[in-house]
Amino acid sequence: MCLFVLSRLRIGFITGPKPLIERIVLHIQVSTMHPSTFAQLLVSQLLYQWGEEGFLAHVDRVIDFYRKQRDALMAAADKWLSGLAEWHVPTAGMFLWVKIKGIHDVRKLIEEKAFKKEIFMLPGCGFYIDSSAPCPYFRASFSSASPEQMDLAFQRLAQLIKESL
Repeated sequence: MCLFVLSRLRIGFITGPKPLIERIVLHIQVSTMHPSTFAQLLVSQLLYQWGEEGFLAHVDRVIDFYRKQRDALMAAADKWLSGLAEWHVPTAGMFLWVKIKGIHDVRKLIEEKAFKKEIFMLPGCGFYIDSSAPCPYFRASFSSASPEQMDLAFQRLAQLIKESL
């Protein structure tokens, strides 16, 4: 699903192998029927007004925005979490997955301690098949926080990690 026109509009498109697309269409038909008619009309009119060149220019702006957001989060991670955690630079999406070194399960650290310090991240266990299993990973979003907020969050998180080790 692509949410690059307006992120809260919840309408987009998907490409892929025909059998997969057919299954997705079937799932949508039995679960939601289709995105809201108003949202479809809005996107249709917007794309008509933009034309192909306008649409591609918008995509380029969105790519540039998220690249800058990602780079700001990476700078904060490098500055505050080096030696405490490990990660790979994301090449797609809006999330950074981080593995904290020396902490077997980050659930309490992220859900309780970080939350009290106004650090809002998700422990990786929520994405496991068995969500009760211990997990050293957490997921950080770089979609909407400012570079200053990202820096402050990782600064606070680094302090919490040091206190927990």
